[in-house]
Amino acid sequence: AAVAAARFQAPAEGGLLLGLAADYFAQVRLNGAVVAAFTGGHGGSLTHAFFPVQVRAGWNELVVTALPGSRGFACDLLLERPAAGALSWETE
Repeated sequence: AAVAAARFQAPAEGGLLLGLAADYFAQVRLNGAVVAAFTGGHGGSLTHAFFPVQVRAGWNELVVTALPGSRGFACDLLLERPAAGALSWETE
C-alpha cells in the first residue's frame, strides 16, 4: 500500500467537495474518519467521484491509502477551495 498524508488549515468550519479518482482501491480519511473510498476491481475509472466532507476551522489531517491496480498506484485527489479563503498546506 502507498500512504500519503497532509495537513491543511481551513479558514472556517464548513462543507467542501473532495474529488477522488483511483485505479483500484483508495481510501481517504479526514481527521481520522473515512470520508471516501473506492473498492472496485482492477482497471477502475480515473474519473473523479465527488464526496461532500466537513472540515473544521484550523488544522485538518488528510490521509490517502492506495493499493496498486493495473496502472500502478494511480490515484488523484482534489479538494474544493473554500469560499472563505485559501487552504494552507503542510505535507509529511
